[in-house]
Amino acid sequence: MKIISKIEINYFRSIYSVNLTNNNDINVLIGGNDSGKSNVLKALNLFFNNQTELQNGFDFSDDLSRLRESQARATKGRAFLWVRITFNNFLKWKSLPEKFSVKKTWNRYSDLPVDTNPNGIL
Repeated sequence: MKIISKIEINYFRSIYSVNLTNNNDINVLIGGNDSGKSNVLKALNLFFNNQTELQNGFDFSDDLSRLRESQARATKGRAFLWVRITFNNFLKWKSLPEKFSVKKTWNRYSDLPVDTNPNGIL
């Protein structure tokens, strides 16, 4: 039962931008030390639980990508990070399309994310 179709993470810790598209029931992340494996899991935990680790709340200044932070300062742009997950409608609910995405964006002004849901999905 494939629940998640795609995971997109932008500007989170060491991850500037990553798209994970070949998601199955079981996924294995492999890579060298400091390649971002744990940060993918922390970003998922942030998306689903609004904390980066168990009993460790979100701290924007710690969790924003340093590269994105410097770019935002240089261009006087807004610093933010976001995670978007595309779900499969695996239960075939009639009120949902076959696939739908939910995007959560965090910024320095709030500990809670701004949710961007598809039209009609609450």
